[in-house]
Amino acid sequence: MDNSTSPYQPLRGNAYRKQFRQGHVYEAPIFYAQPQVIVARPLHDAATMSGALPANILLQPADLFDHAPFPQLRLAADEEFLVVKTKRRPGIIISADPINLASDTVLVVPLYSADNYKPEFVQRVQESEYPGFLYLATDATFGRKPSIVRFDHLQSVTKSQLLPKPIAVTPETLRQLLETLDRFVEQRS
Repeated sequence: MDNSTSPYQPLRGNAYRKQFRQGHVYEAPIFYAQPQVIVARPLHDAATMSGALPANILLQPADLFDHAPFPQLRLAADEEFLVVKTKRRPGIIISADPINLASDTVLVVPLYSADNYKPEFVQRVQESEYPGFLYLATDATFGRKPSIVRFDHLQSVTKSQLLPKPIAVTPETLRQLLETLDRFVEQRS
């Protein structure tokens, strides 16, 4: 693919590693939408406790793969932990830069390999038939396969969990992303 039509552009130097700018590509832990949610709750009765005393959570079963031990998880009486399945995948920051500067989290829209979808669906996404999806073309220069952006999987991710990539989307691609997000939100209203 010719770079003039690439949806990506390089980021020079090392400053991109800590900038967290709109349009930058990061690897992020993206959780799977699951029909069944596992909840970890405090081991004490919140109705009889005064204040928000922390409770210890014991995670079971024991680690079968001998990983480093889990940190002690502490919860107040009115808090819970959700256990979710995640996978590291590329994502594009779409939250506005003033928010990105002020917050310890950013909004990330994940990229999924177009190879994992039926060709008919990919063609329909390319023709903008689905308001919550956007197609991004292959770019061998940046090692990017054809991708499907899924706005129905938009997630807030803590900056410390993001792994920077030396690429961003082009201004034109960012404009398309934001317009697609607007259409997706409008349709859901």
